[in-house]
Amino acid sequence: MPESSSLRYKVLLVDDDATVLKSMAAALEFDVDVSTCSSAERALSMLQGGQFHVVCSDYSMHGMTGTELLEKVARLPDPVGCLLVTGSSSFVGRAGVGDHYVLMKPVDPERLNALILQLARIAEMKRNSKRQKNPTR
Repeated sequence: MPESSSLRYKVLLVDDDATVLKSMAAALEFDVDVSTCSSAERALSMLQGGQFHVVCSDYSMHGMTGTELLEKVARLPDPVGCLLVTGSSSFVGRAGVGDHYVLMKPVDPERLNALILQLARIAEMKRNSKRQKNPTR
């Protein structure tokens, strides 16, 4: 649970498999506000408002990979935690790729929840630091 009772972290889950989205959302919804979408392109449009603390994306999707999506997310003006979830063996043994973390499928719900909360806290700290440096924003 976030330290501030008025702040509830917002997480965007991206996967083109509706069953995976539903199960991941169910694992997270007690601790964070979860939104879902089934494409990277839709995720990018949802991210324009700057309200999400974390984006958790599947790697293998139609149109744009999760890696490509998270590279774009990392360039957004507001800090956002990035988590890639994959079953691809090319990621075995790699904790992070670029500016995001990697979890291998099948995902342990407790591990997913803990990592999402950690990434959300870091994103919020970065946002607060950025606001203090630029109070007019």
